[in-house]
Amino acid sequence: AAEEEAPPVAFEDFKKAREEKSKAEKEARERAEEEARAAARHARMLQNQASEVVDGEEELEGLVRGYKKRADGSTTSYFDREVDASTRAMLDRLKAPKRIDAPPADAAAGGGGGGAGSAWNRTGVTWEDKDVSKWASAELQQRVGGAAASLAADERLPRALLGCGLEARVCKVESCEGTATVTSSRGVLRHAFDYSFEAEWEVKPLPGGAEGGAEEGAADAADTVYSGRLKYSDVTAAESADVSTTYKKRPSELVAPRVTDALAELKAAVAEAVRGFEAQLRTKSI
Repeated sequence: AAEEEAPPVAFEDFKKAREEKSKAEKEARERAEEEARAAARHARMLQNQASEVVDGEEELEGLVRGYKKRADGSTTSYFDREVDASTRAMLDRLKAPKRIDAPPADAAAGGGGGGAGSAWNRTGVTWEDKDVSKWASAELQQRVGGAAASLAADERLPRALLGCGLEARVCKVESCEGTATVTSSRGVLRHAFDYSFEAEWEVKPLPGGAEGGAEEGAADAADTVYSGRLKYSDVTAAESADVSTTYKKRPSELVAPRVTDALAELKAAVAEAVRGFEAQLRTKSI
């Protein structure tokens, strides 16, 4: 008997299967992109920390594959330490017993030492690092979320073309992701951060401005609240961020320049908020 033909697939079932496949491919692509961004962010952090440990190539002079030359010309391991007579005498003095006296009352009350390291590492000779990402995420989100700016009125334009003053502000901060660390090396504290976030914005016309002179299609521009998103990535300093702008509804060509100018003022306010965050981060210690 001839093979029975498969029943035809309904269009709705075909459409549903295609949408599910497209959705799965999109989610897989977004996961891959997020993993790539996280890996790149982690690599940059490691590279920044490594560059801070070694200040220059001059520190590696004379070292070849873990070996070094002794004073007598022989070769030995880099970790083989030679101690000269003066250093040996200094070490003997340091090993001699010393009297331990109680610290003055004011020093005990003040917590003592001002080194860069923690209590057991006041000199900061030992490398230390501290993850402050949880605090930094909340601090950055709060500061950026309060960013606002204004654009002065342009008397050459009527109110219908947004010649009135404009107010721009960040309404909400979302997807604030990244890391922040404090490191102590050679007695010096260093602070590093790498973040990305999205900020919802709005630009709203203020009262005032000359009436009349409206072009067709721009009559309701002064009554419209413009909104969208600012997407920041690779935020490692206030001036180094990559920023992209999107609109919920793009303004007409007649009023777009005024909205763009207001957004420029808002971006400057966000940069100032990041500078404030960076200054606050630098007050953190190990």
